[in-house]
Amino acid sequence: MLSPKELYYQYTAEPCEPGHSDFLGQQQGDIGAGTPYDLQRLSNFLKQLKYPCFDKAPFGKQTPQQNPSGILNTGSDKLCLAFRFLQRLDVEAFTEVQPDIKSGTSHAIRNACDIMRACDLEKSKNYTSWEHRGATEYMQHFGDNFITDCLMTLGPNLVDAGKAFYDRATGCGDMDCLPSWRNQSTGSNQGSALGSPKFKCKTDGDGTKPAICSPCKECKEDNSKDPCCTGGLSCVQQMNLCCDDVTGERDAQFRVGLGSRRYYDITQDEINLPVEEYPLIHIGILKRKSYGGYVNLLNNSGPNFYSCPGDLLLKYFQKINGYNYITHTDIDYSNSPLKNCKDNNIPGIQRVKTISLLHSRSSEDIMQSIKDLCYNGYGVVIMTNVGFSNVRDSSGLSYPDRIWYHSYAIIGYDDRKVDYNECVFLLANSWGKWNDGGHPTWGPIPDGSFLVTESHLKCMLKLLRTDQKSCKGYKPADPAEPEVKGCVNSDIGDTLCSPWSCDTKQKALGMVFALSFYDGFPKNELNYTQFYKVRENSYEEELVLYLDGTQAAD
Repeated sequence: MLSPKELYYQYTAEPCEPGHSDFLGQQQGDIGAGTPYDLQRLSNFLKQLKYPCFDKAPFGKQTPQQNPSGILNTGSDKLCLAFRFLQRLDVEAFTEVQPDIKSGTSHAIRNACDIMRACDLEKSKNYTSWEHRGATEYMQHFGDNFITDCLMTLGPNLVDAGKAFYDRATGCGDMDCLPSWRNQSTGSNQGSALGSPKFKCKTDGDGTKPAICSPCKECKEDNSKDPCCTGGLSCVQQMNLCCDDVTGERDAQFRVGLGSRRYYDITQDEINLPVEEYPLIHIGILKRKSYGGYVNLLNNSGPNFYSCPGDLLLKYFQKINGYNYITHTDIDYSNSPLKNCKDNNIPGIQRVKTISLLHSRSSEDIMQSIKDLCYNGYGVVIMTNVGFSNVRDSSGLSYPDRIWYHSYAIIGYDDRKVDYNECVFLLANSWGKWNDGGHPTWGPIPDGSFLVTESHLKCMLKLLRTDQKSCKGYKPADPAEPEVKGCVNSDIGDTLCSPWSCDTKQKALGMVFALSFYDGFPKNELNYTQFYKVRENSYEEELVLYLDGTQAAD
């Protein structure tokens, strides 16, 4: 168990860790030690989601004129103290320290989910139904520290697996155009949203047609260019060599034991594992308590995950989280003995149905969306490579001053522009009392949290699609071939650079996800005014009034 100070220095001193090699043995570059930034992994995750982009989700960007349940601009000019709803239910909220550098992603996601749970109870006023804050160990166990894999454990609504495999679009604007044979076969990287293709797509026959990238069965002896004839490689590796897009295969990437592994390490035998025995890593929100003989989550034990065998655990929770993993629809329990999951004393489980990436050409749009989401009680999780000082100024602000790869939950903001000349956002860190200093006029903020200005947050959330480093070009062995300049990879596996490689000289980057228990993001009415008073005078003026007897003490 690392102390807050040790976590701070570990993130700061070693922001990157040794990366991975592709199946041809070429080094792919370092990855973020805390939360790896992997655009290819992100694109494959988004293709699985029902609403990959926030703009595509119901109610997300709809104005009152379009739909009265739309949340657009509902959070403007407000003071949003969403974290207070959670603190009222759980006095230990935000005090739990992540035990190691690998658990920061799961802690950030847990904090965002607990904010949502608390806001959900505020609507129903059923405060007594609160049991425990969320657990983190199962997310870290199944998803490692990848934000996409940890989010998958929350149980989002997915599209049909076949559609996810063949659909190259993610539904997120610039992210729609993913690397495919259409640009790889010509060696061009135009239109590729994730940087240059890793390999040029192999062709069959006379070289004018794209390779067939369906699962390989056997090598056709009369076609030496068939990707299935590549010697020494497994089928999944051959398909990657062919089209570099097999990672959209859900069964290969998001099943038990496979979720946090790189796609080129997955064998054909693993892809063919029975889905019944190795289901999706798709559970829901597990609370910090004991679940009978399945798993005990009472302790914050980091990577230690003591449970029954994974298949039994997943089958149990998938049975009670209200989702059919064959049809990808909500289960209708209305005529079932499992109605409300109570008749058989089976505890129901809440899951995050909608997970959407906030992606826009306009940073102002992203900032507005974050405000609207927070104000309506939804979870907001960011991943960024921007690190901060361990000191807050007198008003609770911290400022970027280093590199580290980390995830945070945004748990509130102040857009009134009374105490600050721009909107400020409250970020929850999971290192306990790693920082100290002042706090806003509206009261103390959780241990380890800090305020960041809107200007800085904009810089932190740039979704890079090209590398910021100076990359060497590719000079082909054949003089007849044109020399390739810039950030491009050759067809022989010589990785020249990667848009997701961790580098201490890399510019600010990041991404932000919105979480919801519903189908989209409908408007919620939450009473924030109960948590703050209107201060007409300064503290000094109030003190004078109190001493003069003209104002009662608080």
